[in-house]
Amino acid sequence: MLPEYYHEWVTVKISISLPDQVHALAERAVAAGRAPSLSALVAEAITLCYDPTGLRTLLDQLDAEFGPVSDEVKQEVDAELDAIFGPDTTATPDAAA
Repeated sequence: MLPEYYHEWVTVKISISLPDQVHALAERAVAAGRAPSLSALVAEAITLCYDPTGLRTLLDQLDAEFGPVSDEVKQEVDAELDAIFGPDTTATPDAAA
């Protein structure tokens, strides 16, 4: 899901540190074919999070292909994330609804 211009960028080699759980999650994603490498996965994640159009474009593509996410699925995902990372104490009551 990287933007087409991604492959035109100059590549810079860097070193990063990740928590064990995040590294394991990334390795599983690569092993499952989600990305060709850890570097590609990190590049895609950063692009989706910080390119203003990246995440919106991905969500629009997923909605077009699969339809919107149901409230039931959203609640299940929230519960799973809470079990892994603890409850989100930054959410406002309106945002949680």
